[in-house]
Amino acid sequence: MAIFRIVDPIYIPVRDLENSRRWYGEKLDCHQMKGIKNEPGTIIFQTDPEEGTLIIGLPDDKNPASFEASPAVPTLFTDHIEKAHSLLHSRGVAPGAVQRDRQGTRYFEIRDLDGNLLEISEEP
Repeated sequence: MAIFRIVDPIYIPVRDLENSRRWYGEKLDCHQMKGIKNEPGTIIFQTDPEEGTLIIGLPDDKNPASFEASPAVPTLFTDHIEKAHSLLHSRGVAPGAVQRDRQGTRYFEIRDLDGNLLEISEEP
């Protein structure tokens, strides 16, 4: 079972598709989906075949929206926040401190190669 889960579809703009593909694979255990045709300049990932997708893509000059990530902070979920935090740290990612929101959800934030903010969250 994967430590990270993608629940909702996520789009993240990147500058270097190949380096980002490696980063998301190595750091977040994302696996490039097989058997589907990616749009040019995009890669579609999953962490589990039963879960949602994470798409990284090169910005398209004809589509200004492709330069920006979703307004909400993209969130990956975990059942083991401390383990996820430690694992990312061991993989060379600088995770922020584990925090707790008003609803009791524990989470921390990381940044990818392009500085995109991502949240790792554990529901109470």
